[in-house]
Formats: sequence, structure tokens, C-alpha cells
Amino acid sequence: MEKRNYKYFSSISLFAKSAEFGSKINIIHRKLQGNRIREIQSTAFKDLIGVEIINLDDNSLQTIKSETFVNMPNLDVLTLRRNKIVHIEDYAFGELPELLILSLLSNSLICDCRIRSFHLWLLQQTSTVADGVVCSNINEQLIKDIPNVEECKETTTEIQSSTITTESLETTQPFKLTTMKAIIGQTSINNAILLGIISCTVSAMAFVTIFIYIVIKTRFRDRSAVHKQNRTGKQEEMVGYDLAETPNCYSNEYDLPQEVI
Repeated sequence: MEKRNYKYFSSISLFAKSAEFGSKINIIHRKLQGNRIREIQSTAFKDLIGVEIINLDDNSLQTIKSETFVNMPNLDVLTLRRNKIVHIEDYAFGELPELLILSLLSNSLICDCRIRSFHLWLLQQTSTVADGVVCSNINEQLIKDIPNVEECKETTTEIQSSTITTESLETTQPFKLTTMKAIIGQTSINNAILLGIISCTVSAMAFVTIFIYIVIKTRFRDRSAVHKQNRTGKQEEMVGYDLAETPNCYSNEYDLPQEVI
């Protein structure tokens, strides 16, 4: 089989285009260091069965995506030194039976629940020397030596961007939970205030109603007394008038006074 040595590539896209020949051509060494590569697409290195050494040092990589290094049975050395790698996605590395050296020196790997897949992969690679594979957020502890990495649990927090950072994961969700508690507490306070206002309003209306009733009843009673008094006075005046105006008539002689008889 013909051997060719592709030494340098100006960009990862050009490298990806050449990957289609990987299954037919025995490519010994790929040098991609110092090319300011910021991203490698998934499956860009997949099925390159003839590649033995990959050098990606001194680039600007931040994430190793899923299925980036898979089905590469002859890969011996993979170096990713002096990049800006923070995250390694699930299943970024497949079965690499011949991998002897993996170097991640001078990166900034964050060890949280998302490192679990890579952690398990490292434990399976018993013949691989992992150089500089440490947690930047846990005092440079070796990822292999982490006792247990929990799986990421599903949350109701909406993630709008795939480039979200660990800091945002640690601060955004508690902030939302705190906000929800504040809203619930504020709602309870508002409900209590509303009930108090309603109770005061009902009490005030009842007091006003009773007061109006008493005033009306008192005035009606006073008017009735005055009317009754006026009516009695008029009747007495009419009786006195009748007695004064009635003539002294006598029906017969027997009714006359004794002096007349």
C-alpha cells in the first residue's frame, strides 16, 4: 500500500477534506500544530485507520466534540498541548487500542458531571499514558484519580446556547430558583395584604350601614313624636272651640233654671 506523509494543513477544514482517503492511504503522521485551529468538527478524524501520530499542539481549541477520535486502530500518539480546552464531550474518544500517549498539558479542563464519559474512557485505557490530564478547578487533580463522577441530571433550566460555560451553569440555575422563591413569597405577602384590605373594607361598609340605619330610625321616631303632639293639640283646640260656640238652648220648660220658674 502506498505511503504518503501529509505534514501541514492550514486549517482543519482542509484536513477534513483529506479524511476521505484515510481508509485507503496509510498516512503516518499528521502535523496540525500552531494553526490557530479553534474548532474540530465531529467525525473529522473518524475512520483514519492509517494515522499513527496526530499533533494538535499550540492551537485555540476549547472543546473536543463527540466522536472526534473514533475508529483509529493504529493511533499511537495524540498531543493536544497548549490549547484552551475546557470541555470534552461524551464519547469524544472511541476505542483506541494502540494509543500509548495522550498529552493535554497546559489546558483548562473543568471537572464536573460532563467529564464523566472521558473519566470512564481513561479508566479503560490501561495502556495509555495520560500526560497533563488534570482538573483545573480541583487543584490540578488527575482526572483518572477522581473517585466518582456523577452523571448530569436533567433540569428545567433552559440552555439557549451550546457554548455555555461552567460559571453560568453554577450561577444561573440557583439564581432562577431564588427568583422563583422570591416570587412565591411576594405573592403570599400580596395575598395577605389583599385579604386585609377586603376585611377592612367590609367592616367599614358594615359600620356605615349600621350608622345610617340608626340615624334614619332616630329621625323617623322624632318626626312621629312631633306629628303626634301636633295632632293632639289640634284636637284639644277643636273641642274648646265647640264648647265656646254652642248656644245655651233648652228643649223644654223643665230644663229651665229655677230662677226662671
